[in-house]
Amino acid sequence: DLNSIIETLKLFLQRPGFTSRCELWRARERTSIPNLLSDVIHGTVWRDFKGQDGSRFMSNQRNLALMMNVDWFQPFKHSPYSVGVIYLALMNLPRSERYKRENIIVVGIIPGPGEPSSLNPYLVPLVSELKELWEDGIEVCHPGSPRIPERFFAALLLVACDVPAARKLCGFLGHGARRGCSKCKKEFIPGENFGMKMNFGGFENCMPRTNVEHRCEAQEILAEDTYQGRESKQTKYGTRYTELMKLGYFDCIRFTIIDPMHNLFLGTAKHLMKNIWLPNKILKQNDLKSIQELIDSMKVPSNMGRIPNKIASNFGSFTSEQWKLWTVVYSEFALKKYLPSEDYKLWLLFVKACHILTVPIITYRS
Repeated sequence: DLNSIIETLKLFLQRPGFTSRCELWRARERTSIPNLLSDVIHGTVWRDFKGQDGSRFMSNQRNLALMMNVDWFQPFKHSPYSVGVIYLALMNLPRSERYKRENIIVVGIIPGPGEPSSLNPYLVPLVSELKELWEDGIEVCHPGSPRIPERFFAALLLVACDVPAARKLCGFLGHGARRGCSKCKKEFIPGENFGMKMNFGGFENCMPRTNVEHRCEAQEILAEDTYQGRESKQTKYGTRYTELMKLGYFDCIRFTIIDPMHNLFLGTAKHLMKNIWLPNKILKQNDLKSIQELIDSMKVPSNMGRIPNKIASNFGSFTSEQWKLWTVVYSEFALKKYLPSEDYKLWLLFVKACHILTVPIITYRS
């Protein structure tokens, strides 16, 4: 069942002080340091996205920017059963409030026992309400205007999911497909040096995807009469149809973020430890115990977080956040004594890349 986005937004807007907190970002934007990006409000989508009248959408008061996420979780411990949840966050709110439980719009639950091959059936009613919020808006009497209703509009400007969910939401094949990148048209082909597995290297001179082409490819796929024809076109383009394309303003390419979690921390960092260093005895069990003792003896700032006592047990059940903490904070000094020189140098390059790709504040040259 759909939990109405419109009715939930009305309840939010009627809270005391809620609409004024949705406008606090404007003061932050005015006092921002030039060429420094620390929040979505500093991005080009936020700055350049146009409303129906051609004006800057976010420049108008009472216009709201939404972020969508889809994720799966296990409702029962030690069970393979998983269910999904679709939820929205209001990006106008201050960062300290956006992801609080009371400010999240839970749109719907996707029943298990596993992930469906397509999310489109669950997106149909959601997209219908998003279209209404974009085209007609909603009238609300709120504490700032208790007698005269004011009209609010909203747009979906961001999809922030892990890679598998983002691919299904925004109309792409999975990352293991021949054209598995959501930003460019790079073709991944099996390589002899990779045991005929996909070679994901070589991103020089890649042609970027565009929203117009992406939508045209999806319509071409829908026009196919046979299942085989649709599958062939999907493989050719790395594209699939998504209900979000019914939102005329939605840009499947630009509005989908790149997820570093699976690639960097649950991918490369975990792979090296679990499949290379430990099986090949580059790191031994006694080494892990010594590393655990070293980390346990450290005093770190309270906001940094600590790694649980799982290193000595081969990093058992590490979460993505714990893999990130291990990689970017602890590993550089913890592994120095135990890894061979060449392995350690390569690891330091990876750690440096992780710092760059996950830094909370970035600068650019205009």
